[in-house]
Amino acid sequence: MYVMSRVRLVLILVHILFFFVYRVFLLYLYLLVGVPSFYFYHLYSNRQLIQTREQVCPTAAEEKHRLLRLRPLRILFDVYKPQFWYWEVIETIYRLSLTGVLVLINQGSSLQIIMGLLFSLLFIRIYETSCPYEDEVLQQIKNISLVRRAFLRRLKWCSGVFCFVLV
Repeated sequence: MYVMSRVRLVLILVHILFFFVYRVFLLYLYLLVGVPSFYFYHLYSNRQLIQTREQVCPTAAEEKHRLLRLRPLRILFDVYKPQFWYWEVIETIYRLSLTGVLVLINQGSSLQIIMGLLFSLLFIRIYETSCPYEDEVLQQIKNISLVRRAFLRRLKWCSGVFCFVLV
């Protein structure tokens, strides 16, 4: 009787652990691969319409068709230059990697801080070289926010880690 209940408890724990790991894996797979892939598919399939959105269509029916096709996607490309129709995918990967991937690294460790800083510096460089926003003020605000996010948040983490190490 005692052995049966112990075996049953072990099986229940293994079952719970398996489904927890399975759910976490699927969640990360969905977030880090599924969402950017979904964005990219829809943006790529409409890239011609997005790149020529400044041009006027010859007929009113074509213009209406273009507006109806692009209306649901407008939030994904509206603030970017037409040649950067894919930029929201890069932005999504950046945000998801800072929140999802860095969590997997040893929390509170120096490695996590350094990886977050290096990842942020990489994206600062990408933004500076490409300048994807149509509005220059918006581009400058984005650059400032990236620098703030990279250094001030990491500095706060570093001070917390160093205080923890010293105490």
